[in-house]
Amino acid sequence: DLDEERERFAAAIQEATGAVTLQSLEGVEGAAARRYFELLMRFNRSPFKWQGRIRHPSPDPLNGLLSLTYTLVGHELAALCEAAGLDPYLGCLHQPDYGRASLAQDLLEPFRHPLADRFVMALVNRSQFQPEDFRQDPNGGCFLGAEALKRYFMEYEKWMLAPRFDDGKPWRRILQAEVERFAQA
Repeated sequence: DLDEERERFAAAIQEATGAVTLQSLEGVEGAAARRYFELLMRFNRSPFKWQGRIRHPSPDPLNGLLSLTYTLVGHELAALCEAAGLDPYLGCLHQPDYGRASLAQDLLEPFRHPLADRFVMALVNRSQFQPEDFRQDPNGGCFLGAEALKRYFMEYEKWMLAPRFDDGKPWRRILQAEVERFAQA
């Protein structure tokens, strides 16, 4: 059914292109994101069950790992924006919000799947984390324990520094090039 799903996403792209308000664009994006995560989790071979994309707080290991990874990549992009002379808090699509680096979030969007989502799926499908590596806090959030967090950071660094299979560039260099390209534009 991949051809059918591809057609659905092509239709969503057309609908997004025709959106006349930010609110209608966000609605199209939200619906497409829900479908994307449903499809992504078809590849989940881990013991972790997918409840849908939930954050603030993330209630389960998959959401926790995704949120942690998005946060780290977002912070890297915010730092790169500042280094390039850009204000990471003034975004294009992500509207200003207290404490949110909106431009970094805008720049993160095209990297969610190839960098962050693939990284998380690789971790869980390779059984690098087990249910006992996570803890629930009193507010319902699910977080890595201290030792598991150290292992996560080691894996994250390897992922960010390793040459990619297609062009041989590491993710950090690709993020830097993207920010530089945006600054030039």
